Amino acid sequence: MENKKIGTTLLTGLITGSMLGSGIILLPPIAYEKLGDYAMVSWIIIMVFGGFFAKIFMDLSINFPEAGGVNNAVEKAFGEHFKRLTSYFLILAVFCGPSAVMLTAGEHLSNLYRSNHSNEIYALIMILVCAVILLKNLTSISKITLILSFFIAIILTAGAIGVFINGIKNINIEIYPQAREYGRTILILFWAVVGWEVIGNYSTEVKNPKKTIKRAVIYSFLIVNVVYFLVALSFQLLDVEKYGLNSTNNISIILIPTFGKLAIPLMTSTTVALCISTYILFVGSVARLMGTLGNDGGLPKIFSKVSKNNSPFVAIWFLTIVNSISLILSILGILNIEKIVAYANVFFIMNALFGILASMKLYKTKTNLIMTCTLSIMLVSLLIFSSKIVLLVPFVMILFTYLKKMNYKIKMS
Repeated sequence: MENKKIGTTLLTGLITGSMLGSGIILLPPIAYEKLGDYAMVSWIIIMVFGGFFAKIFMDLSINFPEAGGVNNAVEKAFGEHFKRLTSYFLILAVFCGPSAVMLTAGEHLSNLYRSNHSNEIYALIMILVCAVILLKNLTSISKITLILSFFIAIILTAGAIGVFINGIKNINIEIYPQAREYGRTILILFWAVVGWEVIGNYSTEVKNPKKTIKRAVIYSFLIVNVVYFLVALSFQLLDVEKYGLNSTNNISIILIPTFGKLAIPLMTSTTVALCISTYILFVGSVARLMGTLGNDGGLPKIFSKVSKNNSPFVAIWFLTIVNSISLILSILGILNIEKIVAYANVFFIMNALFGILASMKLYKTKTNLIMTCTLSIMLVSLLIFSSKIVLLVPFVMILFTYLKKMNYKIKMS
C-alpha cells in the first residue's frame, strides 16, 4: 500500500510539538534564575538565532529533498565520506538522547501519582508506546502529533494569558546582570532552537516539498516562538506572593491563575505530550536516515526494509531496543540523565555543525555567511562546555574519516 504524503498542516503539527520539546519546561526557569527581569532580552536574542537556524536548514531540506536529509548537502559540500560521518553522528545521538526526553516525562508522571514505580519504568512504557505509533504511516503519525501540538499550545497559552489577566508583579530593572551571565544563559537557551536539522529526513514523504516544507517551517517557527515568548514572559511576571508560592523553579506555576488545582496534572499531561512529540520526530527521522544508509551500503541492508505503509520498521525497533537498553542501564545505576544528555548533546551538535558548514560552502551570499558564522561560533562554544571525554569520540571519527577520504583520493589518482 502506498504511503499517503502529508501537507503543510500535518507537517507543521509534526514539527511544532517536537520543537517546543522539554525546553519549554526547563529553560524559562533557568533564564529567570540567572538574569531576573532581564531574561526576556536573552529570549529575544535566541529567537533571532532560531530564525537563522530554521532558515538554513529549511533551505537545505528544500534543495536536497531526500530521506537522507541535510546530510545530502554535506555530501555535496564535503563528499560522501563526510555525509556518512554526519549521518553516524545523528544516529549515535539518537541511540540514547530520546531516552533522556522520556525520563523527563517519567519523572513528572512519578511525581504526579506519587508512585513507587521508578521514572525509568514510566519512560520505558512510553518508548514502547511511541514505537507502536512510529510503525504507522506518516499521515497517522502526523495527525497524532498535530493533536498533541494543539493541546500543548492551547494549555501553555491559556496559562500565560491567565497570568497577564490576573495581575503581574512589579518589575525590577535596577539589578543588572553581568555580561558573562548573559553569554552563559544564551548558550543554555540555544537548545531551544536545535531540531530543525532533522526536518529534511521527511522530505520524500510530503506533498510538493519546496512549498510544503517552507510553509510548515515558517508556521512552526511562528507558533513555537510565540508560545516560548508568552511562557517565558508570564513566568517572570507571575506574582508568586499573590498565590502563596515558595518555589519559582517549576514552570507549572504559570498555569495556576487559569487552572488552579488542575495546574500540576495539566502540566504533567503537557510534558508527556511534548516528550512524545520530540521522541517521534527524532526517532522517526533517524529511522528513515538509517533506511537510506541501508540502501547505499552505509549500514547493513536489513535497515532498508520498510513495511507496507512505508515505515522503516527494522530501524524503528532497533532504535527502540537501544533506547530501552539505555533506560535499563539507568535503572542499574550505570547511567543517569545527566550522562545521557552529555553524550547525546555532543553528537547532535556535531551533526548540526556540519550541516551549517555545508550551507556556508554551498551558498556564498553575505547574509548566509553572517548566519552560518554566527551559528558555527555558538555551536563550537557549546562544544567547549560539553563532556571532554565524550568529545574525543567524534574527533577521532572525524580524523578517521579525513584519512579515509585522503586514502581514497590517492587510490583514485
